[in-house]
Amino acid sequence: MAGPSASSSAALRLISRRARTPRRSATASASLLPPRRHATSSSSSSPLADDDATTSKRTNPAPGAPKPGSPFTIFDRNAKLLQKSRAALRESFEVGGGQASASAEDRGQRGSASRTVDYVRMAAAESLAERILDIRRQFDTIVELGSGPGYLRHFLDKEGTGCKKIVMCDTSRELLYRDEHLDGHFPFEIERHVIDEEELPFEPDSVDCLVGNTTLHWTNDLPGSLIQIQRSLRPDGVFVGSLLGGDTLFELRTSLQLAEQEREGGISPRVSPMTDSRDCASLLSRAGFSIPTVDVDEVAVSYPSIFELIHDLRDMGESNAVINRRPILSRDTLLAADAIYRALHGNVDGDGTVPATFGIIYLIGWKPDPSQPKPLKRGSAEQNLKDVLGGDADNPAPPMGGSGAPPLPPGGGKTRSFSTSARQASDKKTIPRGPTGEPDYFALLDIGDVASTPDGGWSVDLAALKASWRKQQALFHPDRLHSRPESEQAAAAAQSSLINKAYETLRDPLLRAHYLLEHAGEAVPDEAESLEDPSLLMQVMEMREQLEEAEAEDEVEPVRVANQELYDEACEGLKSAFAQGDTKGARVLATQLRYWANIAKVCREWAPGKRVELEH
Repeated sequence: MAGPSASSSAALRLISRRARTPRRSATASASLLPPRRHATSSSSSSPLADDDATTSKRTNPAPGAPKPGSPFTIFDRNAKLLQKSRAALRESFEVGGGQASASAEDRGQRGSASRTVDYVRMAAAESLAERILDIRRQFDTIVELGSGPGYLRHFLDKEGTGCKKIVMCDTSRELLYRDEHLDGHFPFEIERHVIDEEELPFEPDSVDCLVGNTTLHWTNDLPGSLIQIQRSLRPDGVFVGSLLGGDTLFELRTSLQLAEQEREGGISPRVSPMTDSRDCASLLSRAGFSIPTVDVDEVAVSYPSIFELIHDLRDMGESNAVINRRPILSRDTLLAADAIYRALHGNVDGDGTVPATFGIIYLIGWKPDPSQPKPLKRGSAEQNLKDVLGGDADNPAPPMGGSGAPPLPPGGGKTRSFSTSARQASDKKTIPRGPTGEPDYFALLDIGDVASTPDGGWSVDLAALKASWRKQQALFHPDRLHSRPESEQAAAAAQSSLINKAYETLRDPLLRAHYLLEHAGEAVPDEAESLEDPSLLMQVMEMREQLEEAEAEDEVEPVRVANQELYDEACEGLKSAFAQGDTKGARVLATQLRYWANIAKVCREWAPGKRVELEH
């Protein structure tokens, strides 16, 4: 990587909002940009220097009128701006009776409703701060796009990142200044700018580190925004971003669709379309980023009912903003949706709550630079990877990154340092292996104690597994080892791949069952092996017929529910079989689990007219 970033006072420049020209094509706008001014937080040259920062009523620049004829227009960004601004001023009923505070003295109470629902963005900001800390670089200035009132500063470690200034940017001025009175509690110089994510005002090659905090999922032209972000970065500058995507709010979406279909005879877009994580890596590459990294996390929140969920989404400013949305949701439909939500997705522990899933996609991309590591030509390797990973089966080494890895400190690892551990781990050449010679995934992920449980490792705490996986992966991140010899980089890359395989295996019940059977010396059921129980085989055939004959989602749901019961029953049976050392019985149950897992996959991917293909 390149050396430390230059001083931000001579690096980060923004366009004055008054000098902005109407949006044009990407090629035309580059030649029409007016001269920029250096952005400082105290001088009069700042675009915000002559704004009244204490008034409660501020004017937001419109993000641009929606263009229904454009293929890129999905969201009404004017409506989204109003939603965010109103949410930022809304008070909770306990504080102010639902009326926004108007005086400067009440700034601590203004926005009290939105403060209570910051939990999703706070979780994303904490993960973003961890990823920035994982980069062994010093950034004098960090630009936070979609900063809101300043989520990132709560988790950013000044000493670990070297950050002196945070430039907070958001489309809503009300949200941007909501917590201005708290600036003195943070060790950073704070600078605020109201900007539009679809028309970034940053000059090319002016930013060292740009963070996008759960905001890009509302852009109509995500590829265009990523291209602008890449263009604003200096060579070897980094973009670290997050956006909601994947299966976000799938419970709410399916419940509203079924309720509308039943009560109103049709469906309308009630939940925004989401970006698929599988497309994000190609989007980063298309935008010109190098070394793209994409991973997905999920935040599950329990609510008393669908009404509290919708209320919280409103206070987050995350209400529906699809351009062709229906503005009114009838009371009858909403009551039906609540009943369906509880029936299909209600928490199984019987506490009466309903879960809502927020899928957060994390992106990391670098501006290309000659100093960045590049792949060698094919055939140029001087060391056999088999020799690197083979090790000595008679004297296996301890798990890489296990006992030598530093424990996470209190506070979620905000001050972690892997500078020495990563180097020590990369010097080891062997991996822990089980009795059959295969890698010991439990020891590899530093959770060897799980394998000693009564059921032999079947019961895995998925949250602890994920935390351990992230901890071990951090030791072998390319950014940590780019200065090490090529042989060590190759070994680290292979180890990182093996850690990923271990995590994917242990978190999936079917793959975990196969892994435990293999390590117990029992043959793993092959794909051609069928069910031995005729009654279960008949159930599979009936489910397939129901799926083939289904014409609507509500006809698929009974199959999904019945299959889930069989899936859970097989998992419980596997737990008991492994606890008793009954590998023969576990093998039979693993075959059943494969059938139920395949049916569950077909139910998830079902669509009208789509051919039903069960893979067994």
